Amino acid sequence: NFSQPTCNFIRKALEEYYPPKNDLISHVVINSIVQKELKAKRNLDSIMIPNVFDFNEKLWDADNYNKDFREKLGIKDNDILMLQATRVTNRKAIELAIDVVGEMKKGENRKILEEAKLYNGKGFKEASRIVLVLAGMIETTDDYVERLKIRAKESNIELLFVNNLVEHSRCTKNNNKTYSLWDTYVFADIITYPSIQEGWGNQFLEGLFAKKPMLVFEYDVYKEDIKRKGFKIISLGDRYKLDEYGLAKVEKKIIKRAAGECIKLLIDKDYREKMVEENFQLGREFFSHESLEEKLKMIV
Repeated sequence: NFSQPTCNFIRKALEEYYPPKNDLISHVVINSIVQKELKAKRNLDSIMIPNVFDFNEKLWDADNYNKDFREKLGIKDNDILMLQATRVTNRKAIELAIDVVGEMKKGENRKILEEAKLYNGKGFKEASRIVLVLAGMIETTDDYVERLKIRAKESNIELLFVNNLVEHSRCTKNNNKTYSLWDTYVFADIITYPSIQEGWGNQFLEGLFAKKPMLVFEYDVYKEDIKRKGFKIISLGDRYKLDEYGLAKVEKKIIKRAAGECIKLLIDKDYREKMVEENFQLGREFFSHESLEEKLKMIV
């Protein structure tokens, strides 16, 4: 780990020689924050190449293989599926998604959902649920998952950890069908992406391509390199504090506003479609393979 050298000799070597200065070397960084740090610390210029996605790929959709995904999870068609597709680790701040779902479940918001048709034509009934599905691997060395479960229990939130059913690609494991990560997006109503720290943000691109509304905490790289492109999100703001349990918290008014925006996107089909289509086109313009090709021409 470059940030934690094991002795002074290594520390000094890293400070003096890393990254190297050489006219034959071009430096590439993933975000503008690192780009500025590289210039400030080593006086090195660099080219920024962000994460990209193939926006010309066939759109993910329901098919004969994945059509039973909700049924496999015990989630009905008129339930609301909030998808956290990232790995489960502390910096993903999944607790913020739990807080928003808790607000969505409150009486006044449930009443709005029950009195209106959902964007997909389904009816949200008295017995309908709002479920937060976590599709990624658990990658935490402390008790983060237990703290998430406690937070969820306090607000009577259903958390479903389904990584045992999800692989990178469709396959069969131990005679059981597993779904691809892309399959999980197909059946999500809203994507939750409350990370407080990211090097860039793969799930954001995946959500754009999936044409789903996204609940996003505006982490530093998002603010610096993504927000200015004009994407429409359900914002969790850009400031947080840690509570006594070491979990992220944002102001209550922001949670309420985000929950209200989620409700609107669940019942207003035209508003929803306009948002996700515009986001998709912006993603294609700025973060496609074609945009990558243009950037690579600058260094090869």
